[in-house]
Formats: sequence, C-alpha cells, structure tokens
Amino acid sequence: MADKIRKAEVRLHALRTFFKDEGYSDENLRDIIKRGEEKRLGSLRAGVTKLILNANNELALPKALNSWKEYTANSKKAKKFKKTLLNFLERADLFQAFRTWKKATSLVPEVSKQELIEA
Repeated sequence: MADKIRKAEVRLHALRTFFKDEGYSDENLRDIIKRGEEKRLGSLRAGVTKLILNANNELALPKALNSWKEYTANSKKAKKFKKTLLNFLERADLFQAFRTWKKATSLVPEVSKQELIEA
C-alpha cells in the first residue's frame, strides 16, 4: 500500500512539473480538475435521472435487461421457426399432401337450404 502511494506521489510530482514547464499555473490545474469532477458528477446525475424517468410503477430496470429480454424472446421465435422449416424441408411431400387434403375437405359440408330445413 505504501508503495502505491509513493508511486502516485511521484506521478503527481512529474505531472505538476510537466504542466509548469508547459506554462500552466496551479490555479489552472485546479480549474481543470474541478471541471472534470463536475462533468463526472453531471453524467452520474443524468444517469440516475434517466433511470427514474424511465421507471415503471414497480421498479426501475436498466435498458440492458429489457434488451436482453427482447433478445431471448426473438431467439425462441427463431428456434421455433427453424424447427418448423427443417421439418418442412425434410418432409416436404408430407406437408404438400396435407395441404392438398386440407383444401379438398371443407369444414362446413355443402348442404342445401332445403336439407337444412328438413334436418
């Protein structure tokens, strides 16, 4: 731990020396650091605000979970379609025969109006 602190102090001293050689004052460096902290806090506030505004009544879920849910639903649909398509490709003649049979037989028998009255 002490070694890490020492390395950080050396880096900080080197950065300060570099910026002084480039013509920056300590006041300029403080302003730059302050602007960086304000920017980081602003982005953090924006993220929290988006979570609150996009929340439903029960809980605030990140958009990543919603997109994962959508991905899994689409994946299941694709797997089901793939299974149907493979069945069709392997048994195309059976599908064609079933379609022909289905078109040939109607669900409602053709009965005349008179036959319906008599029945």
